[in-house]
Amino acid sequence: MKTVDIYHDGRLVFGFEVTYANESNPSKKYQVGHHIGGHVNGDVQCSTFAFEEGEYINSFSVNSGDLVDKVAFVTNKGREFSAGGNGGGKTVAVMEHATKPRVIAIGGGLGGHMHHLRVHYVESD
Repeated sequence: MKTVDIYHDGRLVFGFEVTYANESNPSKKYQVGHHIGGHVNGDVQCSTFAFEEGEYINSFSVNSGDLVDKVAFVTNKGREFSAGGNGGGKTVAVMEHATKPRVIAIGGGLGGHMHHLRVHYVESD
C-alpha cells in the first residue's frame, strides 16, 4: 500500500480509497476503488495516510453502530492513523491466523455511508 484515503465529515465515514504500488515496478501505482457513498455533504473531507518504505498495517479497527463512524489503524513502525467520528462501539479486526499480520487489502460495504469494513491479511515476513 502507498496511501489510504478516508472520506469523512468528522462524524461518519463516507468512503475510502487505497493506492497500491507494484512491487516489481515501484514507480507504477494502482488506485483500487473510489468507494464514496451518495450521502456526501459539504462537510466531507479526505484524510490521507502515506506509508513509508517497508511500512504496512498490522492492527485495524473501526468504531461503528449501523454505520462506520471511524477507521483507525497502527503500522509495523508504530505510526497511528484515525479518521471519522467518535460514535459507535470499537471493533478490532481479528487476524488470528497470523502471529505478525500484514494487511494487504481493505474492503467494505457501501450504501450512502460505509456500513462495514474488512481487511485481508497475510503473515508478514
